[in-house]
Amino acid sequence: MPSISLKRMEDDIARLEGEIEKLTKKVDAFRQVVAYYKEQGEDLAPSLTPGREIDDAILSILKGEGKPLHRKEVHRRLEAMGIHVPGENPVSNTGAHLSALRPLTKPNGKLGIWSLTEWDTPVSAQGQQSN
Repeated sequence: MPSISLKRMEDDIARLEGEIEKLTKKVDAFRQVVAYYKEQGEDLAPSLTPGREIDDAILSILKGEGKPLHRKEVHRRLEAMGIHVPGENPVSNTGAHLSALRPLTKPNGKLGIWSLTEWDTPVSAQGQQSN
């Protein structure tokens, strides 16, 4: 009778073989999609990278709100728009996107609260030229 460690290794082998089979099927499916689009002469390059889509949506959320928001609220609104922020902690990753958008965004004094830097410009100075 095999020892427990041998049984575990056999179970791991069976599990890995199952994963290999699933991955092989996925690879085959992707190859078929690529072959189809090559036949059609089409390129599938997206117009926006996922990170750029998130950044654009964050700026839109802040502009639409017109006041500072906590990163949790920004994340909640992204999710409501159907935009998924990847990673183990999506709320923290939303904060990282907000930070990466500097100088367009800035922390607003309180932990996790962000605003647009354009809101710092006095209304009288926006869009006016001196005579």
